[in-house]
Amino acid sequence: MAPGMQAVRDRAPALKRQSMPRAKRAAIVGIPAFFVLAITGSASLGLIVAALIFFALYIPAWDVLPLGKWIVPLGVILIAVLYPVYQPNLFDVLIFGNFPSVDTGVTMMIFIMMALGLNIVVGYAGLLDLGYVAFYAMGAYTVAWFASQHFSNVNVHAGGVGTAPSTPGFHISIWIVLIIAGVFATIGGILIGFPTLRLRGDYLAIVTLGFGEIMPQVANNGDNLLGHNITNGPQGINPIDPPGFGDTLHNAVGLPSDYLSSTNSTRLFYWTALFLVLFTVFCSARLRDSRLGRAWIAIREDETA
Repeated sequence: MAPGMQAVRDRAPALKRQSMPRAKRAAIVGIPAFFVLAITGSASLGLIVAALIFFALYIPAWDVLPLGKWIVPLGVILIAVLYPVYQPNLFDVLIFGNFPSVDTGVTMMIFIMMALGLNIVVGYAGLLDLGYVAFYAMGAYTVAWFASQHFSNVNVHAGGVGTAPSTPGFHISIWIVLIIAGVFATIGGILIGFPTLRLRGDYLAIVTLGFGEIMPQVANNGDNLLGHNITNGPQGINPIDPPGFGDTLHNAVGLPSDYLSSTNSTRLFYWTALFLVLFTVFCSARLRDSRLGRAWIAIREDETA
């Protein structure tokens, strides 16, 4: 062989076949097969086991195919999107009982978003924040202020669902209020962050823990805060306007006027929460790869530098 060809061959990376474990292969293809069976109402455990064994033995490795690395995440997203459809047909799990309801899935999505936000502080920046949930509480109270009758001396309506125009208080569309809540929580984080980030290590954790303990006291005693009822004390602020999609789906999209029944409404809220989770994951990943994200990681690796 010519010396030039030998040099090129030495520099070329070795091609080796990467194989996927049989268990993962079975899960990727067998689990969707199980959901198909569940949707059709014929979820037989024997068929599921047979399908898993078959796919484990005969389906080739996905990671040697183009875009193979996206198979697992796309499969997980597909499973999550279809969950409201096949959930009623799922069998009871031994010991654990029923699969979570769709309403419970919405609550799970909310806590997933909270965990993703905490991962930015603790995971990316490496700062132990024990009062992170207090900012979620600030956002929750912001939603209550702008979507309830709490401030009865005003009458502001801007896209609220299920309230008469004569109802006192702020009644703003929940989708606008979500943005306002994020802005309020961000402002609170900036005000708390500037003095506390001067601390390091355990001292930062202690201060954030103190802030997390202060927030419940403010919430419980905020019915007479500087002469104003801010939080309504232990009773909280209720009722809060129900989130809704208005007439958009009927007028703009053309869906039937009775589409927003209780079942479909629950599914829409689930899919909306799932979209917010995916959007949060996307933003978190983009922040991680940005200049700011690299600065966070640098702080985690060496805070002194």
